[in-house]
Amino acid sequence: MFKIIKTEYYDEFRCLMDECKDNCCDEDWIITIDDEVYEKYKSLGIDNLEEKITKDNHSIIKKNGKCPFILENGLCYWHKEYGEDYLSNTCKSYPRFVSSYGDLYIQNIGLSCPASATWVVNLDHKCKIIDKIYFEDVNEITENYKKSSVETLMMEILKYFYTSDSFFDAIKKTYLLLGDEVNISSDNPLLTKNDLVFCNISICFLFEHIMLESKNEYPDYISTINQLCEIIGKIEDKYLLENDSNNEKERLINSIYKTMRREDHKI
Repeated sequence: MFKIIKTEYYDEFRCLMDECKDNCCDEDWIITIDDEVYEKYKSLGIDNLEEKITKDNHSIIKKNGKCPFILENGLCYWHKEYGEDYLSNTCKSYPRFVSSYGDLYIQNIGLSCPASATWVVNLDHKCKIIDKIYFEDVNEITENYKKSSVETLMMEILKYFYTSDSFFDAIKKTYLLLGDEVNISSDNPLLTKNDLVFCNISICFLFEHIMLESKNEYPDYISTINQLCEIIGKIEDKYLLENDSNNEKERLINSIYKTMRREDHKI
């Protein structure tokens, strides 16, 4: 028996491909090709493959942060010519992430992608967290799934963002639950104007990172909430600096995915 919890957008996500305004293939991230896919590449007799992928750990060799397999039109050579089966696991899944905690699996969508940032800004309701229990043996059907203490904590915190009157109210209740005081100002025009957006950012962030923090020897869940508050502040700062668009929604989308790229990938 195991359980999967995921955001509603996880299965719906579609890459913008050549229509993406900020292709992740141009980022200076280390991408490792799994062995099975690497052997597929070798079998095709690609010229100068050793100049594009290292022999030791099969990492893509980028020049100026750009993947050598990206065509001039922004499309991936492997995806265009051979299909998704020839993509590395990283390229195939990003910005989707899977993490495991015993018999619980978290499937989340990162907001460091223009497509997912657009989704969270345009969402007209609180982001749904979908959970389902899967039985590996027919004898398990009569058994009850037992939540861990951290899963119970995570769901209790998320409940605040679904039921509270505002993002700030939800954060305040979360700090009180964890035995601390709120350390983010409620005097934030961008936050007030886009309360639903920031509630959904929080839901997407916390349902993964509360569980992630539980893997530490001494979990500090207050630090996770502090990190969320810092991210909210950085999104606001980025929004104020975004001068390349007069469209408020576009500025917010840009601020979210660019901030989250720095947070998730430390670039």
